[in-house]
Amino acid sequence: MAVDEPVPVPSSHNLQFDILIDGPWLNAILDKPDEKIQKWLTILQDEEILTLEDLKSLMPTSWDLLALPLVVKEKLKKEIAKSDDDRPQASELADLTSLSSLASTTPESSTEHQDTGN
Repeated sequence: MAVDEPVPVPSSHNLQFDILIDGPWLNAILDKPDEKIQKWLTILQDEEILTLEDLKSLMPTSWDLLALPLVVKEKLKKEIAKSDDDRPQASELADLTSLSSLASTTPESSTEHQDTGN
């Protein structure tokens, strides 16, 4: 990357925080026998709920219709809340953007000091 090129900074809409819902992930938060984990995973997959973001996007009425035990739903909701706490805040994203701006305004004189060699 040349000195005068801006540093790529992720925007808030393309940051990757999504977590794939799979057997090991469900087992880590639910700590139940594998048979139950697989059954609940199948229910989620049948509803095309494959990621934590998919769960987060559910409306309250959708949660009610989801054929999972109440305790499973509650633990999943807690994971959603926890993942929201782990996301960078808008001010942190603004800091990244300002760093990018600084990098893109590097004086051109810094590129003039090239080794002429021979």
